[in-house]
Amino acid sequence: MVNGHCNDRGRLRVTEQDSGKVVLQLEIEGSRKGDCLVCETVELDDVLGDRTVFDAQTGESVPLDLENSC
Repeated sequence: MVNGHCNDRGRLRVTEQDSGKVVLQLEIEGSRKGDCLVCETVELDDVLGDRTVFDAQTGESVPLDLENSC
């Protein structure tokens, strides 16, 4: 789960995953719309477990707040 976006066309995509990490890329197009998505979800090959999630654009790890997820 990743907090959403406010564009009319957008998707969260897994670009890489292995036993130690998951790399996500948020692709957004189109114009800004009024209502923002609460969250985006993706399907992984396996449970997230202890793997670290990274932002594909910045290469930085993404902090997770699993208690307040969707």
